[in-house]
Amino acid sequence: MATRSRARHFHATAKALNAAASTRNEVDGMLLTAQVSDVDIQSIIAGVGAEGAIIEAPFEAAPAQFQLPASEMPAEDLVALHEELRWAESKLMQASERLAEAQEARRKDLVALAIMRRELLGSFAAERAWLRGSMRYFGDMQPALVSREQELSHLVESGVRTEQVIHELAAVRAERKLFDIAVAQSHAQLARIDENESSSEYQVASESYEREPDGASMRELARLRALSTRQRREAVRMRGEASGMLEELGLVGGMGEITAANAFLAAEYEGDERSAERMDRVRAAQFDLELGRLPEPQAAFKSALKHPVHFMRARRTTR
Repeated sequence: MATRSRARHFHATAKALNAAASTRNEVDGMLLTAQVSDVDIQSIIAGVGAEGAIIEAPFEAAPAQFQLPASEMPAEDLVALHEELRWAESKLMQASERLAEAQEARRKDLVALAIMRRELLGSFAAERAWLRGSMRYFGDMQPALVSREQELSHLVESGVRTEQVIHELAAVRAERKLFDIAVAQSHAQLARIDENESSSEYQVASESYEREPDGASMRELARLRALSTRQRREAVRMRGEASGMLEELGLVGGMGEITAANAFLAAEYEGDERSAERMDRVRAAQFDLELGRLPEPQAAFKSALKHPVHFMRARRTTR
C-alpha cells in the first residue's frame, strides 16, 4: 500500500511539474522570450486582403532624428543573459522529456523528478534575470526621451512649428511611448513568472498531499494556496494594465510586435537584425500617427518673424 501511495505521489508530482513547464513561457498565446526571429509576422504587419492576398505595408522607416543615449546595461551582458535563458529552457525541455519517458514506462524516477524541479526553478530565475536586464536598458532610455520630448513640446507650444521640430517631436514621442509600453509589459511578465512559480509549487504540494497530514503540512499547503491566489490576481492586474496602456498611450494598432514590444526592443538592442527591422516598421507607423496629431509644419521664416527668440532656441536645440 505504501509503495502504491509513493508511486501515486510521484506521478501526480510529475504531472504537475510537466503542466507548469508546458505553459511556462506563454502569455495570451504568444511566446515572448524565445527566438523572436522565428515568429511569422508578415500577415500581422501587412494585413490580409478580402481575397486572402497579402497587402504590402505602406510604412517607411522614420528618419533617425534622435540618437538614443548609451545604456549602463551593455548589450553584451544582455545577450549573455538571454543565452543563459535559452540554455535554461533547453535543460528544462530535456528534463521534461526524461520525466515523461519515466511516466510512460510507469517508472518512479525520483532523480528525474528532482532534476525537473531544479530546472523549472532555474528557468524562472533565468527569465527574471533577463527581464531585469532588459528593464535596466529601458530605464536608461526613458529619462532622455522624456526630457527631449518636453523640450520639443515646449518649442511647439511656444509657436515654433518648423518641419524639423515637428518631425523630431513625433519621432521622439513615438520612441518614448514604445519604451513606456515595454516597461509595463516587462512588469507584467515578471508578475506572470511569480504566478507560475507559486502555482507550480502549490500544485506539487497539493498533489503530494498525504492522506493523514500533520499540522505543519496543512499550514504549508494553506500558505502556498494563499500565495498562489495573490500572485494570480497580481498577474491579472498587471496584464490588464499593460493592455490598457496600449490604448492609453495611443499606440498604433494592427501590428503584432506592439503586444510584445519589450521582447522586440530587447532583441533589437542585442543586435538581432530581424527584430530591428520589425521595430522600424512599428516606429514608422507610430511616427505617422504622432505626426498626424501635431500641428501642421510652417515655413521657418514665419516662425522666425512670429517668435524670433524661440526660433533661435529651436535652431540651437535641433541642429
